[in-house]
Amino acid sequence: MRVIKINTNPTYNVLVRDGLLDEVGNLVNQIKSYDRIAVITDSLVEKLYLDKVVASFKGYSNQIFTYSFPNGESSKCLAELSKIYDFLAESQITRTDLVIALGGGVCGDMVGFAASSYLRGVDFINIPTTLLSMVDSSVGGKTAVNITAGKNQVGSFYQPKVVICDTNVLATLSDDLIADGIGEIAKYGVLEDKGLFDLLLNGKLFDNISEIIEICVKIKDEYVSGDVFDKGKRQLLNLGHTLGHVIEKDSKYTLAHGKAVLIGMFYIAQKFAGSSEIDLILQKIKAVAKKYNMPIDYKLSADELWASAGNDKKRHGDYLTIARPYAIGDCRLENVKLGAPINLTESVKESKFDIEIIPSKLSGSICPPPSKSHLHRLLIMSAFCGGQAVVSNVVLSNDIKATLNALKNIGADFVINKNNVTFSGFNLKNNAVIDCGECGSTFRFFIPICAMLGIKTQFIGSERLGERGYEDIITAMGSKVNFDKTSGLPLNINGNYDMDEITINGNMSSQFVSGIMLGAYASNKKITINLTGQLVSRGYVDMTIQTLKQFGCEVVEEKNSFAIIPKKIDGKQYDLMPEVDYSNLAFWEVGGVHLPIAQDNSKQGDKIVLEIVKKAEHGLAFDIDISNIPDLAPIFGVLLAKLKGTSTLKNCARLRIKECDRLAATCEILNAFGIKASIVGDDLVVVGGTVKGRVIVDSYGDHRMAMTAAILATFADGKVTVKNAQVVKKSYPNFWEDYIALGGEIDVINIR
Repeated sequence: MRVIKINTNPTYNVLVRDGLLDEVGNLVNQIKSYDRIAVITDSLVEKLYLDKVVASFKGYSNQIFTYSFPNGESSKCLAELSKIYDFLAESQITRTDLVIALGGGVCGDMVGFAASSYLRGVDFINIPTTLLSMVDSSVGGKTAVNITAGKNQVGSFYQPKVVICDTNVLATLSDDLIADGIGEIAKYGVLEDKGLFDLLLNGKLFDNISEIIEICVKIKDEYVSGDVFDKGKRQLLNLGHTLGHVIEKDSKYTLAHGKAVLIGMFYIAQKFAGSSEIDLILQKIKAVAKKYNMPIDYKLSADELWASAGNDKKRHGDYLTIARPYAIGDCRLENVKLGAPINLTESVKESKFDIEIIPSKLSGSICPPPSKSHLHRLLIMSAFCGGQAVVSNVVLSNDIKATLNALKNIGADFVINKNNVTFSGFNLKNNAVIDCGECGSTFRFFIPICAMLGIKTQFIGSERLGERGYEDIITAMGSKVNFDKTSGLPLNINGNYDMDEITINGNMSSQFVSGIMLGAYASNKKITINLTGQLVSRGYVDMTIQTLKQFGCEVVEEKNSFAIIPKKIDGKQYDLMPEVDYSNLAFWEVGGVHLPIAQDNSKQGDKIVLEIVKKAEHGLAFDIDISNIPDLAPIFGVLLAKLKGTSTLKNCARLRIKECDRLAATCEILNAFGIKASIVGDDLVVVGGTVKGRVIVDSYGDHRMAMTAAILATFADGKVTVKNAQVVKKSYPNFWEDYIALGGEIDVINIR
């Protein structure tokens, strides 16, 4: 006899051998001499094995009471459970007595739940009579009944005293019931293999059945014993179940559990296809399905099934945890936002992937994205406010993460709780390393901040970030701060800019000007900023000034100069929320979705998108000067492509020094979609026309180019593929989820 110890608390054994039904009475009385024993089974198993089990108690003093319910999944309900409670009461079962489940998964689940809840818990023994229940459901202590909302929605965790598996009973099972168990065995094969696929696919099943049961039970013990209540690793046992349960419910439980699980596993593996490891999983599942005459598809697609998975027990808030296969022996838990494609997990969003778009009109409403520009400023000011500050509605894009990490590395004390960041103090550090990633705001804000705080700092980040150079801030601060180079990364600075006046060129980057203003607040020192050249992107400097005033600063503006006078109030509490991000809102505006926006006093230059989209309603070509709104240039290229005639985006020089050469990238994307566009000097000339589909475009590693292509695709006449679509996480990590919420149709492909 094979004896497998289950290492839960309390522990128990799973016994596997032929002929064990004749020994149930002896095995039970080895545990305890129970006075009353209730044996509960279903109408089919009753005819086959109930008398044998009852007869095994002959010669023992136990009083045996029996009950049978109709065979089938439809009996696994609250109404039938209530009848079982009545039977237990009529049989005068007490807490010192025993309940035995004799049957398959339905019987074990429901009778186990009855035992766990009747009198708040009566000892329970499971005698599984199907292959599925022997290899899976009888072990681990999960008990449940179904309700209208879904499968196993009401239940408990309750371990049996022993599990008794008589392999002789498997000989009476139909091919369908054998196949039902094969689905769960294949699941354990994907999770761990341990020779299971070889045993399933080579030779006769029943020649190896005891070994197969033992392997599956041992694997389940590995997952269950350390996580009885299904909070972590045990959830991996739900591989294939998220979609499988929906299939079962949709089929009105005419498709058995194991078959539904096999389809669910195949679907989920298909959704993450693209590697040789996933290809092998698909090959193994196909081979199992072929040998045991099992289906690997269903009348509903994976996406259609996923849309109905919202009631799954692994849901938490707006997210659902799925088991994602990477390879045989390597499955991981990952979270997916409900409404997003099932394979757009939080982990996938940190990987590389492409998006296939089926053109569709966008409509509806979403919560407008918060301003990344404003968030940078609010977070920096909050860190140095001298009191407690709570910034809410924080979207943790890569750029915002870069600024938060920079603040942490120079001494800020804060806690992130979902979408809120709470600041509670500052312990200034003398040395820091700041990884700016691809974020120009973090880089150009923190150079003057660290210089004015006297922090010896090394700045690292993407190669592209350092190519733009930083001669202007070197010229402005070089008398007091040492810079080890004039372009490129890493950059090392050392010194303390403690002067009360600074002169800087304003016509290259307004972010250095804003950074000096923020540095004045951080260092609590008055400073006068003198500008040479015309200040570009004035709206963003105005946003900085507006934020400074929120925190009590006085800003005195004269011709070509600003005086920043910090006035901190120690102990004051701030509750802050960022403005709407008009640069990201622009994508939806051009896409035809006009989100409701509360009246605000935003200084964002990009707010002009509302006026320009309104102007475009007449459908005729016009020119747009984007010198002060460069972030809008790519999406305005889409806007002009829809107009009749020839339009021009003027003064695009600054587009060449963004995350990519956005001037060239915008031109190339428009051309790929069949729109005539050309670069003339620093201008982009666009001839409106028909947007063609069946194209593949790259994101150029730039978040705004990926989003631009996605909006342009909604007007195309065929499918569009956007390569490297994960780049949206830089500024708008939930872009694809919002795109879907507004009616966009996408498929995540080529995950890598």
